[in-house]
Amino acid sequence: MKVAADPDPPLVSQRDMEPEAAKDKDSFRNYTSGPLLDRVFATYKLMHTRQTVDFVRRKHAQFGGFSYKRMTVMEAVDMLDGLVDESDPDVDFPNSFHAFQTAEGIRKAHPDKDWFHLVGLLHDLGKVLALAGEPQWAVVGDTFPVGCRPQASVVFRDCTFQANPDLQHPLYSTELGMYQPHCGLENVLMSWGHDEYMYRMMKFNKSASSTSTPRAPACRTSPRCGRTTRGSLTSTVLASCAGDRPPTPSPAGCPGRSPSGGPHGPTCTACPAGPSTCWQ
Repeated sequence: MKVAADPDPPLVSQRDMEPEAAKDKDSFRNYTSGPLLDRVFATYKLMHTRQTVDFVRRKHAQFGGFSYKRMTVMEAVDMLDGLVDESDPDVDFPNSFHAFQTAEGIRKAHPDKDWFHLVGLLHDLGKVLALAGEPQWAVVGDTFPVGCRPQASVVFRDCTFQANPDLQHPLYSTELGMYQPHCGLENVLMSWGHDEYMYRMMKFNKSASSTSTPRAPACRTSPRCGRTTRGSLTSTVLASCAGDRPPTPSPAGCPGRSPSGGPHGPTCTACPAGPSTCWQ
């Protein structure tokens, strides 16, 4: 797969494509301190309060026809000149640059995988929804399964979901919620945002390859091999890797909280360990 491009696009020439040399890799995705923390926390607080099963299904109905606008990939990239992702603790520059930065990083690491370079360029283009009037909490950030108890690996899980009505639902508030063990990711209803929109847009346009790829990058509830701590939803529902063992059930609920979470509210200290060329 080859993508024709200007050899020196303006966005590429404005910034160094290399990752920030002065920043250690371990300091990325820091959700406990930093100059952008207040903005990031506010975005996730809204997201985790308002992303419900009912909300996600309404967004599928609203955007499932893909009638918003027709544009080329590069026109979509150019639109992202006007968007700074308010959920990202590491960047405070337009997402158009991030698209090239990601693609260039992949090209350097995997020079023989041209399809992968393209995925890097495309992966955040669903964020054009934020430029079509959608609030950022319904577009950006990490995704997570709805219709079940949030896992401990979800960003700010312990202090942002208290007002989510699904946590009062007799089924959706349980560990597996509305899912069956080993049902597979394709049967999981993910929170609504740019990744889910992009995934469904590629399926709608009958993309020939990697249609599941954009859905996965922002879902960090399964950090390795489709599972996280045993006892979590991911290990129980997905469990698709060779050698998976049956999960050990976690204790129900969270037995206690302490005020040790800093300025943004309490952090739980006793939770269980299982916590295309056509753009429309």
